[in-house]
Amino acid sequence: MRLLSGASDSDIEERMSFSEWVLGVGDGTVGESNDVDITLSIPSDLLIPSSGDALASIVDNTYPRLLQNKI
Repeated sequence: MRLLSGASDSDIEERMSFSEWVLGVGDGTVGESNDVDITLSIPSDLLIPSSGDALASIVDNTYPRLLQNKI
């Protein structure tokens, strides 16, 4: 609910869609399931591109310009 306060109509629609998707993942209603695995498609705009080092890609995406902003 906090994410929706002060947002534009288009932002609200996008955030509601995302929150419904996350709830669907948690409820198990998104993706195809069998007895062993669950296949889930993650939208490409939620993926972090990797250059081979997954951890470095996550850190770079989460904290951009971290090393340039030393205190």
